[in-house]
Amino acid sequence: MDPIAEQISRISEKVGLLVKEYRNLQRENERLRHELERKSGILAELEGRHADLERQADLLKISSVSVEGYPAKDMERIIEQYIRDIDRCIAKLEE
Repeated sequence: MDPIAEQISRISEKVGLLVKEYRNLQRENERLRHELERKSGILAELEGRHADLERQADLLKISSVSVEGYPAKDMERIIEQYIRDIDRCIAKLEE
């Protein structure tokens, strides 16, 4: 085979591999975009819950009245634990 033909053949093979890799990267990019959208939705939901729990915690701090049989201090600790849990979830989602 002619050296130029061999070189063209090798270049053609390399171009084929590059096209295949490019398509694989496009699929991976699309998958990652979908995952990012899903996690963004979850993050928005968790941030909304977090804000609600912070408001509830503020109300409990203001009030010294017991809620559903729990003293205000116990409720405050429970809500603060929920807030810490949600903060951990948000941190994991942001990774």
